[in-house]
Amino acid sequence: MKKLVIIGVVILVIALYVGQNLILDVNNKKSFESGIKESSIVISDDLVISIAQNSSSLGIHSNIAFDIYMYNNGTYTVNFEKISVSTTSTNIAILSNNADQLTSVDIGQNISFHAEITAIDSQPVQTVDLVLVIDVSGSMGEELSAVQNELTNLIDTLADEIPDLRIGAIFYGSTRYSEYPTRSESNYLDLTSDFSRVQTLINSFSASGGKEPWGDALYLAKYFSWRVGSQKLIILVGDEDCDPGDYVGTDSSASMYNGSELLSVVTDLKNLGVKISTVVCENPDRYTAHQFQWISQYTGGKSVYLPDLERGEDPISLPALIQEWTLELSREFSNWFLVKAEWKDPTDTLVSAEAKTHLWLDFAAPSLIYFEKVIPKGSDIFDVYLYAEVLDFSPIEKVLVYHDGSGDVLTSSVMEYDNSSSLYYTLIPGLTRGKNLSFFFKCSDILKNAEFSREYWLSVNFQEKMLGQMTIIPVKPEESVCSLLTIQEESSVKLWLSGNSSLTEISVFLFDNETQTTNYTSSRSSSFFNERLDLWYRILEFDLNSQTYLLNVTIPSLNTTSLSTLEYTWISSHSIYNHSVTANMTEIERKHLYRWNVEENLNLYFDYTPTSDLVVRGDVYFLNWTYIGSFTALEAIELQPGTYYVIVEGQLRTGLYRVILSEDTPEVTDMYYGASASGFDFLLAIIPLIFVGTGVLGIKRWKRTK
Repeated sequence: MKKLVIIGVVILVIALYVGQNLILDVNNKKSFESGIKESSIVISDDLVISIAQNSSSLGIHSNIAFDIYMYNNGTYTVNFEKISVSTTSTNIAILSNNADQLTSVDIGQNISFHAEITAIDSQPVQTVDLVLVIDVSGSMGEELSAVQNELTNLIDTLADEIPDLRIGAIFYGSTRYSEYPTRSESNYLDLTSDFSRVQTLINSFSASGGKEPWGDALYLAKYFSWRVGSQKLIILVGDEDCDPGDYVGTDSSASMYNGSELLSVVTDLKNLGVKISTVVCENPDRYTAHQFQWISQYTGGKSVYLPDLERGEDPISLPALIQEWTLELSREFSNWFLVKAEWKDPTDTLVSAEAKTHLWLDFAAPSLIYFEKVIPKGSDIFDVYLYAEVLDFSPIEKVLVYHDGSGDVLTSSVMEYDNSSSLYYTLIPGLTRGKNLSFFFKCSDILKNAEFSREYWLSVNFQEKMLGQMTIIPVKPEESVCSLLTIQEESSVKLWLSGNSSLTEISVFLFDNETQTTNYTSSRSSSFFNERLDLWYRILEFDLNSQTYLLNVTIPSLNTTSLSTLEYTWISSHSIYNHSVTANMTEIERKHLYRWNVEENLNLYFDYTPTSDLVVRGDVYFLNWTYIGSFTALEAIELQPGTYYVIVEGQLRTGLYRVILSEDTPEVTDMYYGASASGFDFLLAIIPLIFVGTGVLGIKRWKRTK
């Protein structure tokens, strides 16, 4: 990476002397990846100190070099009493030259010396404060038992890898002492390094009770002895919305808590530097997911639905999840490099100037999410593209894929990077239909932190897509995408295409899968641009019989910016003329289309009378597909007389939903949503769990190196 060079020190000093400081934000990922480093330049009456560095992050197998410049712009020679070079961490070594030999800087003189930081241990010594906030009501027996059974190993692992660790715990919902966490000192333990006390407290509980006032638990956590400079994490585990308590929800007249008070408590914790990661357990009610997800996103934490992780291809238990989230705090964290000079002015007064620059310690390997695309290239011959989205704080150095596409022996290749989609990809050409392709990935960052993925398998063939199943794929110009569609009965279906470039030139063909000769053309077609989502759409309608069809979508060579992603969904259309409709959203079927006739000014909204954990969203269009607006479980949309298209999309989990057209304005029973208007939208709140619902894609499995 480019080394920042300080050019024109005198000119810079003059500019800075009138009040300008050079500070570049390294928290900006774009700036970080482009090689811009933060320099802190401090002006005293006499001395300017500036720092230039060759990198912003330090890993186990790397170091960072610093050039330190001092310039005297004062009225007398600076005679140093002391020059110190330090960092805020204790697990790195600093090597510097010339610092001890520097004794003075004359007026107008520029001097410099060099320092390097290197890691001295593969595991960082980091200060971590962890508080477990766990629901121990009657429905949480399985989760509580898992933590109790694995607690000794969990604490031993964390203590070994994070020497400066403290753990606290708060339990709510149990009748053992009190369902309300603040009413009994036996319900909680402040942060401590005496882990035997933590274990004794956790083992003292059994699941019983029916109240879940976890807002009071977060209120109590505010007053724990959080240390200045520590990495602070609360892990909130539960399966119910927040019941009114003694401190949060005191003004609530219904069964729901008061959202404004909870918002205030969470904001206070955020201002203390506390991240809150949340774990939603089995069978949560309809509000819990949104509450937990919003809290985690608002504070910079993570949110997961535990049953999906436990049933995933790479299962992870609650104790293992607690371990991973805690270790992550000590493997990627912020740090500072400091330079301080002290001297005496002509009045013999001790004067000092200090400069600092930001760096990141990154000891964690990248995480990877993959998906594939199968392209037919002839009779029973296919090309397979493998794509990987690789996530890490540090820039990625290399992504390798190992596969047996060339035979029975695994071969490796370096994956190419596509700037338009920010994805890594590789092509495995000429595979025959039915080939069982085996592959796995290795990714490393520029600090040499590396990770192997698990092994994946793919049967090479046309991919069958069900009605309502959304498919998102990367595409290139002059490329064809094929998939199968099976229709159970004669039906009118729509092919819903979306992408980030105009779709009007895309060719769409539908064939009989047996003969692959009949070309089924659309009876109606519409194209439009949705400014709210910044996406292009194209909708094609087909009248189809009961059979299996082969879809071929061809991307032409475009003069404009080529598509980076294409989403397509087959949707069956239903005409609605009454005032309500009830339907089921499954894991596969994630989108429904209604043509709705409205005879007077009415409100369209979701009603959760059917018990469901589903989170859904509705979008409303005119018949020419001009976008009108959206509605959720929290907000209705008013429609005037006319006919509309209504798209209902499943955002999270499965279950029944009901859409109602009524002159009544629906009541929002959960007052939390009014409070959330301070900055977080309903849709933003569900983003962290969209991928988690399909398995373990939202979890980074850290493999620690000793």
